[in-house]
Amino acid sequence: MKPLRDRSALLLLGFLALLLTLLALLQYRWIGEVGRAEGERLRANLEGSAGASPRPSIERWAASRSRSGSSPVGRRVLPALS
Repeated sequence: MKPLRDRSALLLLGFLALLLTLLALLQYRWIGEVGRAEGERLRANLEGSAGASPRPSIERWAASRSRSGSSPVGRRVLPALS
């Protein structure tokens, strides 16, 4: 009777090891999918935020400043002669 008991214990141990390996593989895949989905969500949020920005771009700001003549870019500033 003892060999049958040892054999069933080994079978149970093998089954549990196989089940643990399967669950570890599934968890690895799920974590990868969650990471990819999170990256896509963050990228979409960033693109949406950048497109809906109420502030003007730096190019438009610089162009408006140069048209109004208040930009020192391109003008030579001379030191005061004493």
